[in-house]
Amino acid sequence: MLIKKLIKKSKFQVMKESMKGRIRGYLWKSKEFIEKSKLSLKCQKECQLIISLFKSKLNNNDYFSHYFDRTSQKEDRLCDNRGWFSCQGAFNKKFCKMSHTINPYSSKDSRVLFSTWNLDHKVEKSREFLPQSVKAIKECPPGKQVNVNYFYSLLFTSENLKLVDIRCHAKERHSTELVDKEKTYI
Repeated sequence: MLIKKLIKKSKFQVMKESMKGRIRGYLWKSKEFIEKSKLSLKCQKECQLIISLFKSKLNNNDYFSHYFDRTSQKEDRLCDNRGWFSCQGAFNKKFCKMSHTINPYSSKDSRVLFSTWNLDHKVEKSREFLPQSVKAIKECPPGKQVNVNYFYSLLFTSENLKLVDIRCHAKERHSTELVDKEKTYI
């Protein structure tokens, strides 16, 4: 154990672990929300299965650690090859009007400051995604099943996540971005 503490992590490892931690947090919050929801035994089992599928998919995707890895393929990362990240603007904007940028690879202070940047869900996790996913499980019609891939993409992928400087993070309700009812079931 002492040897592990003495091994210094590289910037790449720190950044990848930072991304993994954020994604694990989304998984944990989802699991916690489901556990607090009043569900029938059947729905609880379905939720547990979906969480298990999420975990498996996340393991296969290395918890999206490539988003913060400047050595990943260009289309897989959220930074340039030197480690510069650009704010993508509030959920309801196409880009950041202030052009906020940061390079957490440059120094420890920059990495600390980068921890204040958020991965903002366009379709909000707490107000929209979680309640709608539980509702979808409760109300799943006969012969259908919950579209796990759709809900997975909303919770964990850059299809629904925007990297946002805290100064651009809009805290109001994302009323324009909702779960697409047409994609809820397959």
